[in-house]
Amino acid sequence: MPYFDRLEFPRRHALSATLKFALFVIVILAIVGKNFWVSNQKKSFVVSKVNIMENSRTTADVEFTVLNPKGYPQTKEFLIKVYDIAGQEIGSKILRLELPEKSNTRFRKVISKFRRNLMIDEKLTKAEVILFIPSIF
Repeated sequence: MPYFDRLEFPRRHALSATLKFALFVIVILAIVGKNFWVSNQKKSFVVSKVNIMENSRTTADVEFTVLNPKGYPQTKEFLIKVYDIAGQEIGSKILRLELPEKSNTRFRKVISKFRRNLMIDEKLTKAEVILFIPSIF
C-alpha cells in the first residue's frame, strides 16, 4: 500500500519585520488622520448664544444658535449639557441637527431627563453645546 505524506494545512508563517513595520506605520497614520479629521469637524460650524430659557425641577429649555458657513447642508450630532451652581452636570442630551447651507439657525431644545431632581431653591447656571463625536478612547 502506498504511503502519502500529508501537507501541513494551513501553513503557518511568521510575519516579516517589514510587514510589521508597515502595519505599525499605517496604524499611527490612521490615528493622526482621525485627530486631524476631528479638529476640522469642530471648525466647520460655530455655536453661540447658549442660554437656559426656562427650567423646572425636571426639565430645562436650552436655546442656542448654530452658524454653518459651508456651502452645503450638514447633519451633525451635538451634546447639550446643563450644570447647577456647584458645577455638577445635572442633565445631558445628544441630538442630531440638520444645518442648512450658509445659515445662522436658532434652536430650542428641551432636556427632559435629569440625573437628579433640582431642589426647591436650586437654579441651573450654565448650559454647554458641543459637537458629539463618538470614540472608543
